[in-house]
Amino acid sequence: MFASGALKVTEMSTERLLEIAEKLVEETMKRGADQAQASTFFTDSALTRFANSQIHQNVVRKVGGMI
Repeated sequence: MFASGALKVTEMSTERLLEIAEKLVEETMKRGADQAQASTFFTDSALTRFANSQIHQNVVRKVGGMI
């Protein structure tokens, strides 16, 4: 677990993230909540560094999570 309380997750598909969100909402409702909502997101982050007018480093990562 990181300092922010977030878990590091690797190689997770959109479908798997949605399954987890659905289970979270179902479990919350079973415990007596009147309403429950889980929001999921995936985004791509890319960075290209140049040195001497040439690509020096190119990094792409996919970030996702649930609120």
